[in-house]
Amino acid sequence: MMRLGINILLSIWVGMAGLTSAFDPLPEKPELPYFQRLYHIQHMNYLIYKDLEKLREEYPGTIVAESIKFRVRWMILKNYFQDEQILCIRGTNNLLNAWIDSQYFLKEEPEVGIKLHRGFNKAVKEILPTIKELLDPNHKVVLSGHSLGGSMAIIMAMYLEKEGYDIQWIVTMGQPKITDTQGAETYKHLPLLRLIHHLDLVPSLPPPFVTRYAHFGSKLNLLKSGFDYQADPILKVIRDKSLKVTSKLWNTIRTRGSKELSDDFRKLYDIEDETSQTIHLLGDSWFFGLQHKMPVYRQKVREIIRSWKDNLQLLNKDNSDKKPSQ
Repeated sequence: MMRLGINILLSIWVGMAGLTSAFDPLPEKPELPYFQRLYHIQHMNYLIYKDLEKLREEYPGTIVAESIKFRVRWMILKNYFQDEQILCIRGTNNLLNAWIDSQYFLKEEPEVGIKLHRGFNKAVKEILPTIKELLDPNHKVVLSGHSLGGSMAIIMAMYLEKEGYDIQWIVTMGQPKITDTQGAETYKHLPLLRLIHHLDLVPSLPPPFVTRYAHFGSKLNLLKSGFDYQADPILKVIRDKSLKVTSKLWNTIRTRGSKELSDDFRKLYDIEDETSQTIHLLGDSWFFGLQHKMPVYRQKVREIIRSWKDNLQLLNKDNSDKKPSQ
């Protein structure tokens, strides 16, 4: 029996595993159960940043690891939604991760037949052999990630699909671009959902002047109030403000080189180390109003669910009041 209240966000789908066979990863119109399932994916990506103890407590059987060369953290959870296995990849969280982000030139990858962001592809290929050892080829695969992790999740799905894995769903949050227009066209069949906060500029990276990067997949815009769902869009235009900010960022990266990150780059990815304990006086409005942090994405979907549930309760109350007394 599903529990009501706030805890429904974390427990509702445990008792509904039998419904996964009918799950539509890219519906024409997402409903409340879709967002509840989406919240679970987001919650895992939220916990993988810091609270590994709570992650293992809430999702028993979780395998968590971190790559040696690029320090990319990832997790696998098997059989949470019946015959599905979930792979989450953490976003940028240290300087090695940021170095990966800065290697933005496209490079041909023969294994998948398209050009890919060189840094993201390198990071994926480091963990790919281990991922394939742990995944069951007979079960569906759900991939997800925030920021860098989202970009890696899509590229990982490309490799796994070539190996014959059944890709059920790909969910990314604030994900930068990974390929050009030809690559986007080649892999537009992937069941990809991209979540984009309306103030987050990272999805517009790398900017158009760098190279011919392009997005693909369905898009869920998280607005100030509510959301806007678009099935299978191809982004071709970036707002003037986004272009100005991202151009400044990438010019700084190219000028200073990959070994020395600019202050803007640190703020962009919320990187903190022993020598830089930054106090964010503006809270989540840091970096020109940018809202890129994983907690922000998680909270927006949570608000959608709460609002939806409140509306359903009001509707049920109105229907109950309209019923004639016996």
